[in-house]
Amino acid sequence: MKTIYLLFVFSLILIGTVVISCNEKKPSLLENEYIMKIAFFPQGLLDETYYFILTEKKELNAQIGVRKNNDIRTVPFLTKIDSEKQIKISEENVLQLKQIAKELYENYDYVKEGIFNVDDAWFISVYFRDKIMIKQAYDNEMKKLQEKIIELAPIEIDLRGFS
Repeated sequence: MKTIYLLFVFSLILIGTVVISCNEKKPSLLENEYIMKIAFFPQGLLDETYYFILTEKKELNAQIGVRKNNDIRTVPFLTKIDSEKQIKISEENVLQLKQIAKELYENYDYVKEGIFNVDDAWFISVYFRDKIMIKQAYDNEMKKLQEKIIELAPIEIDLRGFS
């Protein structure tokens, strides 16, 4: 009788361990294995944020939602996702995005103070090689990257106005 009881208890412990391990939140691929993260967001609003993650698997994940803050390193960056799509992109496009980002970072002089003092403006934040760059959308330096992301994005991007 003791053997059956011990077997029953052991079975419950084993089942509980399996259930708990299956329900544990594991970091998603997008949070760990990315080449770069890019966000387009309106100053003064947390919603209407376009968030892109370029992964090592040559996938471009695009999300629209509400961000936690302006720090693109925040995981998860979006607290609410309204729409999400993912596409495979070519090696050529991956290399182009990396080259554009590299050129931007070589010429970028980051000044934190006063960057968000512009009202009714869109900003672009890029996280690449453990560095963050934030610039106003339509800035000449950002134009190439902005156009490339808009070209590749599996979602429509509208940076013209605020809702």
